Amino acid sequence: MKVLLLTRNHVVREFTVLVADRMGIDLEVQEYGDSAARGEYDFLLVDDRGTLLEEGLALMKRLDVLRSIVLYSEKNNHHEYFDHKIKKPFLPSDIQYILESQPIKNTAKEEEQVLNIQDIEEIRGLLESEGMEIVSEEELVDEIEMEHEVSETEKETRMEEQLLTALRNMEPKKIRKLLKGAEVTLSIRFPKETE
Repeated sequence: MKVLLLTRNHVVREFTVLVADRMGIDLEVQEYGDSAARGEYDFLLVDDRGTLLEEGLALMKRLDVLRSIVLYSEKNNHHEYFDHKIKKPFLPSDIQYILESQPIKNTAKEEEQVLNIQDIEEIRGLLESEGMEIVSEEELVDEIEMEHEVSETEKETRMEEQLLTALRNMEPKKIRKLLKGAEVTLSIRFPKETE
């Protein structure tokens, strides 16, 4: 299956790439309609943002596209030209469902989507790959309360312990990247011997 995605949004791109990888789809991503190569596509996905809707409609006339999907925030009269409509925010499984289904004109009102476990794990993986730490509300409240109760010395000790734990679990390549250009000072204190 060959799919063309027209978007300038990082999240939309990453969600579609996840689906393409999962399904083994040949995915082409373009930020501008006139950048798309001529050819046949099974699906055209258009992110309805800025001028992309008009560019997507022009692509449908210019290219040989079997089915089309619009990803939108607010309804627009031009959406009627698309075979399928997905309301934002959406999940990767919403795109996958349409790509796996028959090309039936979707006229039903969009229903609320509930996250399934697979979508939660994929979103969590994306956030973690971007360096974002996922913390529950309870953990955050506990951490804030503990911060107020802990002395400065204890804070420094805890930070050192967390750093050492992180370094022990980190691959040497990542440690080198983390410490690149840093000045590292190591000090060792021995307890005084008592006789």
